[in-house]
Amino acid sequence: MGISVDRGSAVCRSRPEPLCRRVLQAHTLNFSLDGQRVELAPGASGTLITPSGRFTVRNRLAYQRVPSGGTECTDVTPSVTSFEIVRQP
Repeated sequence: MGISVDRGSAVCRSRPEPLCRRVLQAHTLNFSLDGQRVELAPGASGTLITPSGRFTVRNRLAYQRVPSGGTECTDVTPSVTSFEIVRQP
């Protein structure tokens, strides 16, 4: 048994910052287990009910830096993915 978590589609994109023009893009997360699947926007939670049990899943945040289309500062902003998986009794 193992729940898979994959980055889904982009749901929003920030405006370029005034000085360094950094742009961040938020994504949905896809959770799947035993043929059941749920796609969640950032901040959303859902439930997977499978033969392996009942699970609450939550997309706390998923974002990555994307090109702004202009001159940008050097920046090592990492992509961030934060989620929770809780097996219910």
